[in-house]
Amino acid sequence: MSQEIYLHHPTFGLLFRVCQLSQGQELFTTIYNQRFFFLVTARSEGIGIELINRISANSLMEKHLRQLRRTGLIQEYNQLMVSYRQIFD
Repeated sequence: MSQEIYLHHPTFGLLFRVCQLSQGQELFTTIYNQRFFFLVTARSEGIGIELINRISANSLMEKHLRQLRRTGLIQEYNQLMVSYRQIFD
């Protein structure tokens, strides 16, 4: 069962976590229109939020999907592929 994670941004409002890319690095998008994407990084001094374009978000997500497929995490791959298609198709 997947866990939904949200983050409140002071300018863009409620953000939804698309996926965890690596340890301490996650991809978020605006909850309503999924046009703005954010790379959220947990650091020792706090959380960093970087606005990235749709092409970069697509590339990061495809890279993560390839990594899941290579490591044999099929269930996680299938769940993320559903999200990928909803957002980028």
